[in-house]
Amino acid sequence: MMVWGAERMIPSALKAIDVLDFAGLVAALPVKPAWWQLNNPARYLNGFVKAYRQLPRRGVDNPLRLAHFLAQGIYETNYLQARGENLNYSAQRLTEVFPRRFPTIEAARPYAHDPEKIANKIYGGRLGNGDEASGDGYRYRGRGFFQLTGKDNYRRYSELAGVNLVADPDILTRDLKTSILVAASYFGKTGLGEYADRNDASAVSRGVNRGDPQSPYMAHGEDKRVEWTKTVAGFLTAPVPAVATGGDVLELGDRGEAVRALQEQLNALGYAAGVADGIFGRNTRRAVLAFQDEHGLEPTGVVNGETAAAIEDALLDARGARTPEREAATARDLNNAGASDIGQSQQAGAAGGLVGAAAAVGAANEAGLIESGAELAGKVIEDAREGDPGETAAPAPDETEAETETATEAPAAPPPEAAPAHEVNWATVMILVGLAVVGIFIFMRARSAVRTRVDSHRTGRGI
Repeated sequence: MMVWGAERMIPSALKAIDVLDFAGLVAALPVKPAWWQLNNPARYLNGFVKAYRQLPRRGVDNPLRLAHFLAQGIYETNYLQARGENLNYSAQRLTEVFPRRFPTIEAARPYAHDPEKIANKIYGGRLGNGDEASGDGYRYRGRGFFQLTGKDNYRRYSELAGVNLVADPDILTRDLKTSILVAASYFGKTGLGEYADRNDASAVSRGVNRGDPQSPYMAHGEDKRVEWTKTVAGFLTAPVPAVATGGDVLELGDRGEAVRALQEQLNALGYAAGVADGIFGRNTRRAVLAFQDEHGLEPTGVVNGETAAAIEDALLDARGARTPEREAATARDLNNAGASDIGQSQQAGAAGGLVGAAAAVGAANEAGLIESGAELAGKVIEDAREGDPGETAAPAPDETEAETETATEAPAAPPPEAAPAHEVNWATVMILVGLAVVGIFIFMRARSAVRTRVDSHRTGRGI
């Protein structure tokens, strides 16, 4: 569904680029478009219009490459919102984001909310920058469509794009057409287009973020980058070249029943893919890598035909190797063996049960169906006192004492006033009932997940 205003907010010249449905893409961005004409998203789109005709000469020369290029820029710029890196951190946040540089609040406090000092601290003496006092950290902080960071990278991109970014780094925030063209030059001249042609979003992500598409380390936010590559590709209107994969593959960012079945299979084989939610995320990829490594397959993290066949063979072997120990395994056994999804499900179930029970008791109390804890405790104490054998009635006065007492009886004490009726706050009751339902639902789903996981392990079933 298109966000209201997205059609009007994109430049008319962008609508004329028929290779991609830009109105649909803009609507898919998690950014409200109401103020776009005054903000960075509109500036980036206008910059893209101006740069578009020059992109093919820089290697972004087919629809699939365009999808990969745009997806990386969208992620790097926080959905087209950032022209430069935001380094305005509080002291607490500095200790969380840069714990090695700021191990304590006291160490971080002199830098809090001072972007220049922060940049010089975290980037000084690395990435080709001078030391903290040189000012290079701030001078060459993250900027542009690919958020270029560090003097070495500014120098490298300068050579690739033919623009002196070292002398004028601010051009990446001042001129977004140049910013996009510089990113495109890097994309094309470092061979990322070839990985895009193979639809290898992980390699493109690592090429942009790590500087090496073959890096063994995942790119920062790789799962999000892959997801956005698929999203952007979904808005392509021109035919996309077929990707030669040798069959259907499952990889980081994929979703659906096929992924859910894969997760259940890996869990059944003892490779902790996490909860079978149908989303190919980092846990699933780690499980695939572990399986491939242990079965002599190339550890790509991608499930191609060869890996899928090996998983099926392993399941057949597991079904034929049902030992008494396996069939008697409990949730605790699996958890102790490293199946983290068991512990996570149990913790979620316990939390849901506690929330559900507490909310149910609170709702019943508010509705007057049960006595409050204080009233109940008071009655218990009163009943205990009335029945205490240690208390005896006072002895009756003798007759002589009775005769000397006045015949006038003391007035009877007035009866105690009735306590005001409890006024039920039905809004509170409904909220508590809702919390109780949610808590019970979480509790039941968690128990079901644990039972399914244990049953899969005992029987060796993948699904």
